[in-house]
Amino acid sequence: MIAMTILLLFFLYILSTFYLFDGVVKFEYRNYRKNWIADGKPIGFFWVPKEARGKFLELPKIRSSFARSRCSGSWIYATPEWAKGDAQAGKLLLRYRLTAILPTLIIFFWIVFLFFK
Repeated sequence: MIAMTILLLFFLYILSTFYLFDGVVKFEYRNYRKNWIADGKPIGFFWVPKEARGKFLELPKIRSSFARSRCSGSWIYATPEWAKGDAQAGKLLLRYRLTAILPTLIIFFWIVFLFFK
């Protein structure tokens, strides 16, 4: 029962991280379209704009999937130029970052607790 609960919580955590990343990408798409294009037209995990869809079954373009991978990793540690002066973008990035690094922080503090008990 505990294993199922942990698995469910992990699944919900992953979904929330994806959802928050999608919010950042949508914000860039809607407010900083030139930067979105320069970033390689990244897509979200659940959200894909028309410009990032291919002709075959309207699946996401490979380039946009690669851009998503690059942005989802780099935006955790570095603020993109387009977001530096925008308070709303900063809030979205902060929420995404906190959710994305939460497991790392939990494991770190758990290990510290074990060693310094």
